[in-house]
Amino acid sequence: MLDRFFTELPNDDDVEISGPEAHHLYVVLRKRPGEQIELFDGRGSTAEAEILSGSKRSVTVRIGDRRFTEKPSFALTLATATPKGDRAKWLVEKATEIGVDRLIPLQTDRSVVHPNLGKLDKLRHGVIEACKQCRRPWLMTIDPLTPLEDFLGATNEAHVIAADPTGIPVADIKQLKADVPSNTVCVIGPEGGFTDQELESLSQQNAQLVSLGQSILRIETAGIGLAAHVLLSCEQRV
Repeated sequence: MLDRFFTELPNDDDVEISGPEAHHLYVVLRKRPGEQIELFDGRGSTAEAEILSGSKRSVTVRIGDRRFTEKPSFALTLATATPKGDRAKWLVEKATEIGVDRLIPLQTDRSVVHPNLGKLDKLRHGVIEACKQCRRPWLMTIDPLTPLEDFLGATNEAHVIAADPTGIPVADIKQLKADVPSNTVCVIGPEGGFTDQELESLSQQNAQLVSLGQSILRIETAGIGLAAHVLLSCEQRV
């Protein structure tokens, strides 16, 4: 299996890879002219390529076979409070691997972590690394930090499934494949849970509350558990 690198894929035969990807290719992995690699642009296009020349700052490759993969028709959004420390990186990595299309960091009344632009950029870099590993052709997008009320105001036509201990058991959701539209959002609150006012706002949005079991789950565990359940029930794969 060819090593994979992220870059733009113009129509030119020869493409220059620069920045961290070039350093990783030439210095870390010690790739040299004549070797084959795979490129992807995060928008469905992939291509095999041969290394022509390189340095730690720039690598030139010749594009071979190109392929394009359509985006899945079912695009799941995960709107979630942000966990602490490296657990946010883990959440992004696993959400990318299982096929979440979009991640929205939520600001709730009990949120502890409020990721700034620098933190969000690091998380987006984590998406690229996860796509390399799982060979996903489309990047998962990460939105700016969004207050819960603003998020709900922008999801009038979406089907919202929110994790809360007062909801029905997630296993009791029947005929999920038929009932869940393509614009579905899984919502995860902070580790202190949603406030009563936030639950009322979710109810006004006709959110479907589901319980993920008797255990108290961390944010990232709940997020991946609920998203995976919805994706598997809808038989979707990236």
